[in-house]
Amino acid sequence: LAGSVHHGDAAPTLPPEAREAIQREAINGAALDKIRALSRDGGDILVQKVINAYVGDVPQHLRTLRQAVGGHDAGTVRRIAHSLKSASANVGAEGLAGLCKDLEQLGRADTIEGADALLTDMEHAFQAVRHSLNAMLEKET
Repeated sequence: LAGSVHHGDAAPTLPPEAREAIQREAINGAALDKIRALSRDGGDILVQKVINAYVGDVPQHLRTLRQAVGGHDAGTVRRIAHSLKSASANVGAEGLAGLCKDLEQLGRADTIEGADALLTDMEHAFQAVRHSLNAMLEKET
């Protein structure tokens, strides 16, 4: 879309229904409903805390993974990818969790071949996940 913008033209935007469809694909709301069910008061505060912790922690995990890939440290790649996989699944970020699983398997195989591209995909997926989670929080407040 942005490639077709001419100087002085407004950047194109996706229609609201398209943005909502992308957000639904980034997050499986059933996972957040399970978190919500853990609390007697409806769980909205618990969900907000879990989302805020996740969104706050993931960038550091991604930086650590980037350093581990650069340093050819397959053990750290495996460990951090495993942790990030679990955290992503807990908030319903199934696509990101799947990418984490793939990266974890590389680490288990004691290789980082292909890890750089996979990590780039994870970073992009996290941007969509963060946007979706923040949009969900805004709707709830």
